[in-house]
Amino acid sequence: MNVIQYIKTLLANGEIQPAIQKMNEVAPSTYQENEAIDIAFRFSMLMQSSSSMDTDKLHREKSHLVSRINEVLERMKDQLLQNEEIMGQQYAFTPPTNTPTTADNASDTPSQVSKILFMSANPAETTVLRLSNEMREIQNTLKKSRNRDDFQFIMEPQVNNSIIRQRIKEERPEIVHFSGHGGADAGLAEGIVVNGSNGNPVVLTSNALGRLFEMAKEYVQCVVLNSCYSNAQAEAIKQHIPHVIGMSDAIEDTSARMFSVGFYEALGVGESYTEAFNSGTLAIEMEGLPGADIPVLL
Repeated sequence: MNVIQYIKTLLANGEIQPAIQKMNEVAPSTYQENEAIDIAFRFSMLMQSSSSMDTDKLHREKSHLVSRINEVLERMKDQLLQNEEIMGQQYAFTPPTNTPTTADNASDTPSQVSKILFMSANPAETTVLRLSNEMREIQNTLKKSRNRDDFQFIMEPQVNNSIIRQRIKEERPEIVHFSGHGGADAGLAEGIVVNGSNGNPVVLTSNALGRLFEMAKEYVQCVVLNSCYSNAQAEAIKQHIPHVIGMSDAIEDTSARMFSVGFYEALGVGESYTEAFNSGTLAIEMEGLPGADIPVLL
């Protein structure tokens, strides 16, 4: 089974999220820049609103999205098959699983197959951040890495509280990465800013985040809070998760993005979380950007 047949099989069985993920892994850079983020965003928005839709409308919306994905597959057919041949991949998969871990027995090195759940939020009333660029650069960094087959990168743009809880429970990721605003940076209460159910920004407090990751402590090994003034939230999460990264101050958008690139470059060659953190801060410094001392590993 080649990659196109595999993705179409997923779609035919209603597995839209895995199909999008696999297409992102093997697609050319032109697709990633122009369509990957839009398709991921549309799927995320569909899942967020699914509870308020009647069955017929939800089915129609899913069918429209599947049709678009199939159209993209046809346009990229030659490039996808060429990439598949270069990577030497075979498509007779079983779903990846994560071995349960706790803070007491966790390793400093990611396990053999690591799910990375990347979530972002930039509510309408907050300063615009280039979060799609960070998401794409992390994806490209992992895709080019020596150990690219050891990672599954899952994208969830513009999350709200419900989606955060749902996706962590569904995916059981080893690494959870959040990018967006800290509450203090956005002129709100201390915490992490996400989309509210009414579309307005809401703040996830340290206590709420601590409780969230207490429920996920069996499988999450590392949490990255790539948002300004997130150190207090990182400390709350650290009570349950062995490796947590927060920001001790406001950090420029470009510096935050460069930290992510350096961090995942290191993970992509098999280095530990501590080594990856050092690689992230070094990447900021080597680019001549400010803020190399702002990320904090707990």
